[in-house]
Amino acid sequence: MKKTIILLVTAVSLGIFTYYFEEIGGRKKVEEEKHARALFDQTHLGELTGLRLPQTTIKKMNGHFRVMETQQLVDEGKLQEVFDILGYLQVKRILTDEELRLVGRKEFFPSEEEKFSFVFENGEVPVLIGNKVDHDQSFYVEVKTPSGIKTVLAYDSSPQVQPVSEEEYRLNPFKYRRILSIIHLGPGFFHDTFLFREWKRKYGPESFAKVELKNVRNVPFTVDIKNKSTIPAAPPGIMYLESAFQDYATSLYKMQAGQLWDPHDLGVLKDKVATLSITTTTGKKFMLELFKKAQAANKQIRIGQFVKITTEPHEPLIFEISPTSSKLLFASSQDFLEKRIYKNMGTAGITLDGNKEEPFTVIFARGATANLSIVKGDDFEVKPLDSSWSMKPLNSSFAQLFSFLFTPGERVSIMDRDDFEMIGRAFLTIKYQDHPIHLVYDDREILVLNPTSGIKINYYVGNEIPIAMEADDYFDTRVGNIK
Repeated sequence: MKKTIILLVTAVSLGIFTYYFEEIGGRKKVEEEKHARALFDQTHLGELTGLRLPQTTIKKMNGHFRVMETQQLVDEGKLQEVFDILGYLQVKRILTDEELRLVGRKEFFPSEEEKFSFVFENGEVPVLIGNKVDHDQSFYVEVKTPSGIKTVLAYDSSPQVQPVSEEEYRLNPFKYRRILSIIHLGPGFFHDTFLFREWKRKYGPESFAKVELKNVRNVPFTVDIKNKSTIPAAPPGIMYLESAFQDYATSLYKMQAGQLWDPHDLGVLKDKVATLSITTTTGKKFMLELFKKAQAANKQIRIGQFVKITTEPHEPLIFEISPTSSKLLFASSQDFLEKRIYKNMGTAGITLDGNKEEPFTVIFARGATANLSIVKGDDFEVKPLDSSWSMKPLNSSFAQLFSFLFTPGERVSIMDRDDFEMIGRAFLTIKYQDHPIHLVYDDREILVLNPTSGIKINYYVGNEIPIAMEADDYFDTRVGNIK
């Protein structure tokens, strides 16, 4: 018993020894190595409060970074990317005084312009970038700290994202050039161009509850993002595309300008084409107005997409956005409706999920008919319901057909009398359960009609029809002809 206790104590002691000298010692060694590779010791410098470049100075003010040259808010995502890249700079070795005496400074640092400074709460650390060496990715760096000047051979330790050979990686100047490009960034690069930038710092897109839209293209309507509906409501039988509501809120939330303008510099805004009002879950309201023209004091007219936000206390700025972004202010109620015929059939709709066999009948314009089914499984396959039937369905043609039907159309609506009359012109009809789906080609559109639910979906296809129209294109005609 005593021997067992001694052995146990010895084992525990060895475990403690191993933990402290291998685990903790190993961690300490890693930290020491990391500290040794750092460009400078920032322990006593305090919080990082800014960045100084030759053309741009960034400073933290009232909890937010601003570009001092323009007094604009900084896009902190961009600033963090820059800090992340600069943070990968590590020391390969420190140059000795003898090395610095033997070679003139110009050999290491031909220019005094390639510099930047980290600005801390308790001081500033200027960093000068010198020449890159020929035999690897290293380059010379001079760092001025409160404790003195240090000249080092440094390198960018960031991971290589593109696969290259070892030789290419060793000599590749990309990382060195990236550092130099950061040094010469201008004020505009750092500007926070998000339209909802103040709101974005506190809340997410889920905070948008309701959006009211008025524009010159569509009938005014309201998007109730919170309840996933619209006002006016969708026509009876037409379902909402639920994902569209949050997608729209997210797109609005992330909307950015290509350029920021001071109202005095841009002039008077003219030709208002859209208004968008947002109500948030906290009761706050934003109003965006979109203009096509801006006329300066000298009468010069600028054409573009200019957004003015009238919400207080929003900064008095004009956001020039891209035509792509302006589409958000021209949204239509159709954008929030389900424009796939089978999805609007609810539980009766075909799913093609591979879990069950889906029987259907296909009827062509001249009366040719086939009773078929979509086979269970991950691979799309169509087979005759009657095993004695000699005609072999062409999977590729049926795959194109169903792929088309499962793609959203341009517009969904309730069928009118003219639509019901067009059923007789269908080039193809699919009967699934109690729902006949008729496909009609009319004036460069394919109309998909479901008279049971009374729903019509329009697909603009132009002169290139994406699906086969004749019966012979859906079956192997080498065996026989479909009747």
